[in-house]
Amino acid sequence: MKYIGYILFFSIFIFVGYVDNAREFFLQSVSLAPEITYLVVFFYCYIILLAILLGLFPQLVEDRTAVFDSHLKMACSVMVSLGLVGTFVGLVDMISGIGTALSGGETDFAKKMESLLGAISSSLGAMSFAFMTSILGVGISAYSLVAGNFVSTAFEERKKKQNNRMSFENTNEDAYLLHKKNSERIFERLEYIEEKIINIKLDINETESAPYALFNEMIKQNEQLLNYIKDINSQQIKSNNALENILIEQVNQSENSNNLLDVIKLNITHLDDISKSTRYALRGIDEFQHKIKKLFY
Repeated sequence: MKYIGYILFFSIFIFVGYVDNAREFFLQSVSLAPEITYLVVFFYCYIILLAILLGLFPQLVEDRTAVFDSHLKMACSVMVSLGLVGTFVGLVDMISGIGTALSGGETDFAKKMESLLGAISSSLGAMSFAFMTSILGVGISAYSLVAGNFVSTAFEERKKKQNNRMSFENTNEDAYLLHKKNSERIFERLEYIEEKIINIKLDINETESAPYALFNEMIKQNEQLLNYIKDINSQQIKSNNALENILIEQVNQSENSNNLLDVIKLNITHLDDISKSTRYALRGIDEFQHKIKKLFY
């Protein structure tokens, strides 16, 4: 679409150069109003050069569509204004010529008619000037708007494509950053959960090992108590044996051996009862220790 606008812009030069009517119109405009014609041509060429420059260097301005539209409207407004200026100048010349002819002090009818015809002739030239400049300004302005509209539309479409691409890239980048952020959060939560699981396992192991440690300590204490009772029992047995030997010697030496022997037997009976009680206690401790070991091992 941009190239259609460029073709339309350059087509007017082809028309003026190769089409007789267009060339004749341009030459008449130059002959009647050269200043206005050259100014209109200048602003028309300015729009063409601006369109080419912005098309070749899109990064020259931030928003080339807005820049081109504003300059196009400005140039078209100037061309229309130049046409209106030429129109009013022609009308002023026409009115002043007719007024001069009518206000002449000639009394001869022939001379007055000649002066009036000359005023009418100059007025027609002024009217031609007025209409020619008006047609030139308005026509070139409208033609420039049509051709410039194609170029402006192409610039706008290009801008939309760039914005869509940038928006897509920004969306992809935002999605990547969001995915990365979520992945980091998930990884942190997994690390936190893993740490909690390890702590729970340690607590469970400590909780499970606590009763075993307690009962192991109880077993050790029972074993120590059993060994202590065994030592006491062995020492008591030794004491009983020694006492029995001493008593036997005393019996042999005593005259009242019969009474003393009864006393000794009674003491020995008590010592045997104590030994039996000690053995029962040792047997009970062994059974308790064996049950505890079966319970936990």
